[in-house]
Amino acid sequence: MVASLDPKSKGWTAAIGVPVKVGDHVEGVLISYLKWSRIENLMAGINVGKTGYVYALNHQNQVVVHPRNEFYGIDLRDRRINLPGLGEAVKKHAGRYSYEFRNIKTGKTDTKLVGFADPRKYGNFPGLGWRVAAGANKSEVVAGHPFWKLLFR
Repeated sequence: MVASLDPKSKGWTAAIGVPVKVGDHVEGVLISYLKWSRIENLMAGINVGKTGYVYALNHQNQVVVHPRNEFYGIDLRDRRINLPGLGEAVKKHAGRYSYEFRNIKTGKTDTKLVGFADPRKYGNFPGLGWRVAAGANKSEVVAGHPFWKLLFR
């Protein structure tokens, strides 16, 4: 249904619902749909170094927001993403992870540093259960300040 209302979304959207109460009795529900493109634009506007980016995962470790939307709905441990260690780090609720990779934008081999924000670490946080990750090349992160150069040499 959403895909027919907003074809560019390919069916991806976020539903927001709240109960309508009269006293203590629920009389109904108000529901609205947020265009997925708005969420993508919000995430794409967050710069992480020159080539890094931000993405989000649902509670099943599936990609729900990513610059490459062909990853949507895919578990991070899936061979199409080819980062099983990253998927396992997320599954174990790690706060960070790093891995070696060849950057397709620069053509150079570098280390990708990834940090995760997991609302479950902050108590009982109701909501989507999404985890947000930000990744950047180590060379970009440490290039700007002597402290980082010392820490990551």
